[in-house]
Amino acid sequence: MRKLKLFMAIAVGLFSTNIAAQYIIDPTLPVPVPQAASSVSEYGFNANWQTVSDVEGYLVKAYVTLTAETEEETFDLLNTDFSFIESENTVDDPDDNGTTQGGFVFNELKIPNRCGWKTMNGVFAKGVLGINNAWYKIMANGSIISPVLDLRNGDGKVHIKFKIKGDARAKKLTVQLRNIDVIPNEVLDADTIDVTTQWTEHEFTLEGGMRHSDILFMGLDAGNQQALYYFFDDLRVWQQPKVGQEVAVNYSDNNFVKDPTATTCYISTTDLAPKERYAFTVSSYADGKISNESRRVHLDETPTSVNRSVTNSGIFIQQGVLHVNKSSEPVMVYNASGILIAKGMDNIPLPTKGFYIIKVGSIIYKMFNSY
Repeated sequence: MRKLKLFMAIAVGLFSTNIAAQYIIDPTLPVPVPQAASSVSEYGFNANWQTVSDVEGYLVKAYVTLTAETEEETFDLLNTDFSFIESENTVDDPDDNGTTQGGFVFNELKIPNRCGWKTMNGVFAKGVLGINNAWYKIMANGSIISPVLDLRNGDGKVHIKFKIKGDARAKKLTVQLRNIDVIPNEVLDADTIDVTTQWTEHEFTLEGGMRHSDILFMGLDAGNQQALYYFFDDLRVWQQPKVGQEVAVNYSDNNFVKDPTATTCYISTTDLAPKERYAFTVSSYADGKISNESRRVHLDETPTSVNRSVTNSGIFIQQGVLHVNKSSEPVMVYNASGILIAKGMDNIPLPTKGFYIIKVGSIIYKMFNSY
């Protein structure tokens, strides 16, 4: 595990953040126009975009996405048995990771196909993740923290299942669903569980997910500057989206291209679960800040569909509303399953985030609503 230095970026009036966020968002920076991916193979792809002026470079983020086709489908935000943690230590004598002595250690979990999950004062044993509450309420609570996630899908419900045990002093743990658009972060829903010295499985659902949410696992017992451990195994966090909703989670979020004239970035990939697929966004950056992200582009989108979605001057989506300028033809809106959901001439509200098929007369557009 690589120790990371904590960087909290809080831009008042621009973008609120959680402790796992990495960047200050500057909405005045230009957003690059993404282009269709190229050189797509089982090993990776080229993310492409059009350049913008007065920037220092670009940030490319890759996502794993799924568009629900049935009500029974689920999408894992995290699903791990922590087998990637290789250690000779056991839960009876874990790798303390300097957390009792230092009191403030930040690590990113190297989970396949999912990035951005981090620990505050994490400790490690073979195939097991732990947190240390030695410095609870003094400096840093032992925590597992998700990246910033859009959790509006599936009626905002987040399902959680894991096994936990503690040392003799660990008694209580809280799991919180939070709104990170306000500071301090607002707890939308939470569950507090009892912790014993025996492995115990817990499963529950938190509700109220928002566009900018995170999930926090945090010990509630004070170690008084002495080691106090909680251990986790078989941790799964998932949503059950409604038909037509697209859910996404970060796959790779630190691909900086330090060239303002660049138009491409190669992203390496691995195998995904059935029906999951890769997508990417592009932001510009300057003076230590990044722009808002472009719309997500999936690898199976053709250049025509991408260009129609983002560059046609007569049809566009803004804040969840479809606008069609100067059209004398009726506008028909279909969801990803091909079901007609709305029709009109202009200013048509779109019910959820996701892909839509827009038919204007005899012309068909494939568009994505990110709001």
